[in-house]
Amino acid sequence: MKRLLFVRDFKRPIGGNVAVRDYFFHALAYTRLDTRLYFAPGSRHAESDLWDDLPAERLVSSPDWQSCDFVLVNGKDWGLIPAGANAFRIIHLVQHLGYAHDPELRGYLRRPALRICLSRAAQQAIEPYAAGPTCVIPSGVDTQLFFEDVARRRPGSVLVWGGKAP
Repeated sequence: MKRLLFVRDFKRPIGGNVAVRDYFFHALAYTRLDTRLYFAPGSRHAESDLWDDLPAERLVSSPDWQSCDFVLVNGKDWGLIPAGANAFRIIHLVQHLGYAHDPELRGYLRRPALRICLSRAAQQAIEPYAAGPTCVIPSGVDTQLFFEDVARRRPGSVLVWGGKAP
């Protein structure tokens, strides 16, 4: 069984934390993975209902980097991964175009990883800087559903889209 460790420094429930949560629970449902989660010291995950359903036995207080096969990282959480660590493959979740413009985020692209981009635009923005393969796994909502029949939309109408796990 392969070991997958998610690393996260949680301050508040922003988009990146929601995405990491969703990926974590998808991976947890896959029985061929031993999926674990590490929160950085000072993380405020316990204060948020975002992680209320986190199985306590999946939470690690100190990562055993040598036993990991894969580590999933997002955003500036790269700082949680020890420099020179090479016992595992890194899976890097790239959600937005900012990686190409923010010097710190762009610097993380130099580290080898498999990068999952949420859009083709994000993939194109990071490819010149990325060490390692990139792929696109779009969000679970087909945005064409909202634009297919523009002629029938009422002027001033608003679409409200809810989360899959409120």
